[in-house]
Amino acid sequence: LAAGPSSPDVAAAVTDGLARHRAGAELFGRRLAELGGLRDGVSVEHATTSCAVMTSPENWRQLTVDFGWSYDRAEAWIIDSLRTLVTHP
Repeated sequence: LAAGPSSPDVAAAVTDGLARHRAGAELFGRRLAELGGLRDGVSVEHATTSCAVMTSPENWRQLTVDFGWSYDRAEAWIIDSLRTLVTHP
């Protein structure tokens, strides 16, 4: 991500990767809705946004580098947080 501004090829790859990330988050939100798994009042858009933000490369870096969390700890926290934010209790 940091190298994106210095190289058009890297910038294009970053843009494509982030678009794929958002598309995956949208699949997550839509699938939960299809299964009836969304918390009352939570829209597909809210679930999509929550997933995309919580699992963004920037957040992974912040959790694992800045805060020194292991990948397992970061993953468990993200899963638990998304479960609380968007799914039925």
